[in-house]
Amino acid sequence: ISFDKIVKTISRVSDGNISPINPNPIDLLYVFSTLKFDLQKGNPFSSYNNYTFFSAFYIDMGEIGEGEFLGRRMYRKQGKFYTVTSKGSLHPLPLEFLDLDKEKGNSLYIGYFIHDGNNFVKLNAIDLLEYHKKGTFTINAYIFSSFLVTQRDFNVDYQGFDKLVSGFVNNILSKGVGAKYVKDVFEREGLLYEIPLVKNVSGNTISIVDPISFWYYRSKGEEVNVCESCEVKDKVELWNKIIKNYYREFLL
Repeated sequence: ISFDKIVKTISRVSDGNISPINPNPIDLLYVFSTLKFDLQKGNPFSSYNNYTFFSAFYIDMGEIGEGEFLGRRMYRKQGKFYTVTSKGSLHPLPLEFLDLDKEKGNSLYIGYFIHDGNNFVKLNAIDLLEYHKKGTFTINAYIFSSFLVTQRDFNVDYQGFDKLVSGFVNNILSKGVGAKYVKDVFEREGLLYEIPLVKNVSGNTISIVDPISFWYYRSKGEEVNVCESCEVKDKVELWNKIIKNYYREFLL
């Protein structure tokens, strides 16, 4: 692997020039949460050569050995991940991953990973329950942001989302350390407008704002909407064209 530029902070690189940016960390969580890993096809937006970056929900099951990535020794761990279909079906999937942290966490996590064609490598993670407790980035927000990749022409199926939330609560949240949040998650399902990626809810259809438009308008401090005439219009249209029907089964 090679790098064109190495930076210490989040930066914009254009024509060889580097300028630091100061993004809202919660906005980053929303955008990163839409980067999912399809089990057969990876991710068309966050792949470079053999490397794919994505976010995934997981439970840390502990260390099972050692591994190596780019010449660096790492701990090999067993994780309990979950796959989601475009219809909202949720299924457990045991996966091994490499981690620099030996400690086994006792919570529910959103991990930021890369896949090199062979190994899943954890770069970082946040405690989803802690963020939900603070109200800064809720369980509902993560589930919806992840399920957003099933959209068609900026619309998400409400029944599929509802099925996914119910499956998450019944199969994950209610059976472990997150049990005390069950009631809150169900109550928040009726408050979809709290999620900034939600534009409108009508019947069985949730109108969404794509992550490109979301990032564009948030970074300008303007009201978030789908970009129909702004400078990133072509990118938004391409995103919709590529992502439509792309994800069949992906890591939550």
